Amino acid sequence: MPTNQSAAACAVAEHILGWLEPEVAEYLYNVGYNSQGNILEVGTYFGKSTYLIARGIRDSGKDHRLVTVDVHSRGLDPETGKHLILAEDSPAFLLRMLKIHGLQDHVIQMIGWSHKAVPMIDLDSFETAFIDGGHDYESCSTDFLSVRAKARKPLRVLFHDNGDEFPGVQRTINELVRTDSRVQHVGQIRSLYICDLLPSQKGKAAA
Repeated sequence: MPTNQSAAACAVAEHILGWLEPEVAEYLYNVGYNSQGNILEVGTYFGKSTYLIARGIRDSGKDHRLVTVDVHSRGLDPETGKHLILAEDSPAFLLRMLKIHGLQDHVIQMIGWSHKAVPMIDLDSFETAFIDGGHDYESCSTDFLSVRAKARKPLRVLFHDNGDEFPGVQRTINELVRTDSRVQHVGQIRSLYICDLLPSQKGKAAA
Protein backbone atom coordinates (compact mmCIF):
# COMPACT_ATOMS: atom_id res chain seq x y z
CA MET A 1 0.00 0.00 0.00
CA PRO A 2 1.60 3.32 -1.04
CA THR A 3 2.04 5.52 2.02
CA ASN A 4 0.95 8.67 0.15
CA GLN A 5 -2.42 7.12 -0.74
CA SER A 6 -3.06 6.11 2.86
CA ALA A 7 -2.05 9.54 4.15
CA ALA A 8 -4.29 11.27 1.62
CA ALA A 9 -7.27 9.11 2.61
CA CYS A 10 -6.72 9.68 6.32
CA ALA A 11 -6.45 13.44 5.76
CA VAL A 12 -9.87 13.49 4.10
CA ALA A 13 -11.38 11.24 6.79
CA GLU A 14 -10.32 13.69 9.50
CA HIS A 15 -13.05 16.04 8.24
CA ILE A 16 -15.82 13.43 8.48
CA LEU A 17 -17.74 13.39 11.76
CA GLY A 18 -16.74 10.53 14.03
CA TRP A 19 -13.72 9.33 15.96
CA LEU A 20 -10.85 7.03 15.02
CA GLU A 21 -7.31 6.92 16.34
CA PRO A 22 -4.81 7.68 13.54
CA GLU A 23 -3.38 4.15 13.69
CA VAL A 24 -6.84 2.65 13.43
CA ALA A 25 -7.78 4.93 10.52
CA GLU A 26 -4.69 3.78 8.62
CA TYR A 27 -5.40 0.14 9.48
CA LEU A 28 -8.96 0.38 8.15
CA TYR A 29 -7.74 1.91 4.90
CA ASN A 30 -5.37 -1.04 4.57
CA VAL A 31 -8.22 -3.46 5.28
CA GLY A 32 -9.93 -2.15 2.17
CA TYR A 33 -6.75 -1.92 0.12
CA ASN A 34 -5.56 -5.45 0.91
CA SER A 35 -8.95 -7.16 0.96
CA GLN A 36 -9.47 -10.24 -1.17
CA GLY A 37 -13.23 -10.25 -0.60
CA ASN A 38 -16.19 -8.11 0.43
CA ILE A 39 -16.28 -6.32 3.78
CA LEU A 40 -19.11 -5.88 6.28
CA GLU A 41 -19.34 -2.82 8.50
CA VAL A 42 -21.82 -2.71 11.39
CA GLY A 43 -22.14 0.90 12.50
CA THR A 44 -21.98 3.63 9.86
CA TYR A 45 -22.75 7.00 11.51
CA PHE A 46 -21.52 9.67 9.05
CA GLY A 47 -19.17 7.28 7.28
CA LYS A 48 -15.65 8.04 8.54
CA SER A 49 -14.62 4.38 8.58
CA THR A 50 -16.87 3.69 5.58
CA TYR A 51 -14.91 6.22 3.56
CA LEU A 52 -11.54 4.82 4.61
CA ILE A 53 -12.39 1.20 3.80
CA ALA A 54 -14.09 2.05 0.51
CA ARG A 55 -11.22 4.37 -0.48
CA GLY A 56 -8.78 1.53 0.16
CA ILE A 57 -10.82 -0.80 -2.05
CA ARG A 58 -10.95 1.76 -4.84
CA ASP A 59 -7.27 2.67 -4.63
CA SER A 60 -6.34 -1.01 -4.92
CA GLY A 61 -8.22 -1.28 -8.20
CA LYS A 62 -10.36 -4.14 -6.91
CA ASP A 63 -14.08 -4.55 -7.39
CA HIS A 64 -15.08 -5.66 -3.91
CA ARG A 65 -18.00 -4.15 -2.00
CA LEU A 66 -18.35 -2.70 1.48
CA VAL A 67 -21.79 -3.38 2.96
CA THR A 68 -22.45 -1.00 5.83
CA VAL A 69 -25.33 -1.54 8.28
CA ASP A 70 -26.78 1.00 10.70
CA VAL A 71 -30.18 1.85 12.13
CA HIS A 72 -28.96 5.36 13.02
CA SER A 73 -30.19 5.12 16.61
CA ARG A 74 -28.30 5.86 19.81
CA GLY A 75 -30.38 3.85 22.23
CA LEU A 76 -33.49 4.51 24.24
CA ASP A 77 -34.61 7.82 25.70
CA PRO A 78 -34.79 7.12 29.46
CA GLU A 79 -37.85 9.36 29.76
CA THR A 80 -39.93 8.13 26.83
CA GLY A 81 -38.49 4.68 26.20
CA LYS A 82 -38.32 5.48 22.48
CA HIS A 83 -35.24 5.23 20.28
CA LEU A 84 -33.13 8.35 19.93
CA ILE A 85 -32.13 9.02 16.34
CA LEU A 86 -28.36 9.32 16.05
CA ALA A 87 -28.54 11.78 13.18
CA GLU A 88 -31.49 12.08 10.83
CA ASP A 89 -29.32 13.35 7.99
CA SER A 90 -26.44 10.87 8.33
CA PRO A 91 -27.65 8.46 5.58
CA ALA A 92 -28.08 11.34 3.14
CA PHE A 93 -24.71 12.81 4.13
CA LEU A 94 -23.08 9.44 3.53
CA LEU A 95 -24.57 9.14 0.05
CA ARG A 96 -23.39 12.63 -0.88
CA MET A 97 -19.94 12.05 0.55
CA LEU A 98 -19.48 8.77 -1.31
CA LYS A 99 -20.59 10.37 -4.58
CA ILE A 100 -18.28 13.34 -4.14
CA HIS A 101 -15.31 11.03 -3.65
CA GLY A 102 -16.31 8.56 -6.35
CA LEU A 103 -16.92 5.70 -3.93
CA GLN A 104 -20.62 5.08 -4.49
CA ASP A 105 -20.03 1.95 -6.58
CA HIS A 106 -18.06 0.32 -3.77
CA VAL A 107 -20.56 0.79 -0.92
CA ILE A 108 -23.98 -0.73 -0.26
CA GLN A 109 -25.83 0.99 2.57
CA MET A 110 -28.35 -1.04 4.59
CA ILE A 111 -30.54 0.72 7.14
CA GLY A 112 -31.73 -1.60 9.89
CA TRP A 113 -30.79 -3.50 13.02
CA SER A 114 -27.93 -5.95 12.67
CA HIS A 115 -30.03 -8.92 13.79
CA LYS A 116 -32.43 -8.17 10.92
CA ALA A 117 -29.97 -7.02 8.25
CA VAL A 118 -27.03 -9.40 8.66
CA PRO A 119 -29.14 -12.59 8.16
CA MET A 120 -29.98 -11.24 4.69
CA ILE A 121 -26.29 -11.16 3.70
CA ASP A 122 -24.38 -14.11 2.29
CA LEU A 123 -21.13 -13.81 4.20
CA ASP A 124 -19.38 -16.52 2.16
CA SER A 125 -17.94 -13.82 -0.11
CA PHE A 126 -16.85 -11.61 2.80
CA GLU A 127 -13.36 -11.46 4.27
CA THR A 128 -13.74 -8.96 7.13
CA ALA A 129 -16.43 -7.67 9.50
CA PHE A 130 -15.88 -4.36 11.31
CA ILE A 131 -18.16 -3.94 14.35
CA ASP A 132 -18.59 -0.36 15.54
CA GLY A 133 -22.31 0.02 16.21
CA GLY A 134 -24.01 0.50 19.57
CA HIS A 135 -21.45 0.41 22.37
CA ASP A 136 -23.70 -0.94 25.13
CA TYR A 137 -23.45 -4.65 25.87
CA GLU A 138 -26.82 -5.57 24.37
CA SER A 139 -26.10 -3.83 21.07
CA CYS A 140 -22.49 -4.94 20.71
CA SER A 141 -23.20 -8.55 21.65
CA THR A 142 -26.15 -8.64 19.24
CA ASP A 143 -23.93 -7.31 16.45
CA PHE A 144 -21.31 -9.99 17.11
CA LEU A 145 -23.77 -12.84 17.47
CA SER A 146 -25.55 -11.81 14.27
CA VAL A 147 -22.26 -12.00 12.37
CA ARG A 148 -21.23 -15.22 14.10
CA ALA A 149 -24.48 -16.96 13.17
CA LYS A 150 -23.98 -16.25 9.44
CA ALA A 151 -20.24 -16.88 9.15
CA ARG A 152 -19.52 -20.31 7.67
CA LYS A 153 -16.06 -19.48 6.32
CA PRO A 154 -13.07 -17.82 8.04
CA LEU A 155 -13.79 -14.16 8.81
CA ARG A 156 -11.54 -11.49 10.28
CA VAL A 157 -13.59 -9.60 12.89
CA LEU A 158 -12.66 -6.15 14.16
CA PHE A 159 -14.18 -4.41 17.18
CA HIS A 160 -13.65 -0.68 17.65
CA ASP A 161 -13.56 0.98 21.09
CA ASN A 162 -12.43 -1.96 23.16
CA GLY A 163 -11.39 -0.20 26.36
CA ASP A 164 -12.46 0.93 29.81
CA GLU A 165 -14.36 3.89 28.35
CA PHE A 166 -16.79 1.50 26.66
CA PRO A 167 -17.61 -1.28 29.13
CA GLY A 168 -20.29 -2.76 26.86
CA VAL A 169 -17.79 -3.43 24.09
CA GLN A 170 -15.22 -4.68 26.57
CA ARG A 171 -17.74 -7.03 28.19
CA THR A 172 -18.80 -8.42 24.80
CA ILE A 173 -15.19 -9.21 23.93
CA ASN A 174 -14.30 -10.64 27.33
CA GLU A 175 -17.44 -12.70 27.87
CA LEU A 176 -18.49 -13.73 24.35
CA VAL A 177 -15.54 -13.35 22.00
CA ARG A 178 -12.50 -14.45 23.99
CA THR A 179 -14.35 -17.48 25.36
CA ASP A 180 -15.68 -18.60 21.97
CA SER A 181 -14.06 -21.79 20.66
CA ARG A 182 -14.46 -20.50 17.10
CA VAL A 183 -12.46 -17.33 17.80
CA GLN A 184 -8.70 -16.88 17.61
CA HIS A 185 -7.17 -13.75 19.10
CA VAL A 186 -4.98 -11.81 16.65
CA GLY A 187 -4.08 -8.57 18.40
CA GLN A 188 -5.09 -5.03 19.27
CA ILE A 189 -4.20 -1.66 17.75
CA ARG A 190 -5.10 1.10 20.19
CA SER A 191 -8.80 0.43 20.85
CA LEU A 192 -9.26 -1.85 17.81
CA TYR A 193 -9.57 -5.51 18.86
CA ILE A 194 -8.70 -7.98 16.08
CA CYS A 195 -9.66 -11.64 15.95
CA ASP A 196 -10.45 -14.41 13.49
CA LEU A 197 -13.78 -16.18 13.48
CA LEU A 198 -13.20 -19.74 12.30
CA PRO A 199 -15.68 -21.83 10.30
CA SER A 200 -18.48 -23.57 12.12
CA GLN A 201 -18.57 -27.36 12.01
CA LYS A 202 -21.70 -27.03 9.86
CA GLY A 203 -19.79 -24.78 7.48
CA LYS A 204 -16.92 -27.25 7.27
CA ALA A 205 -19.30 -30.08 6.49
CA ALA A 206 -21.00 -28.05 3.78
CA ALA A 207 -17.63 -27.18 2.23
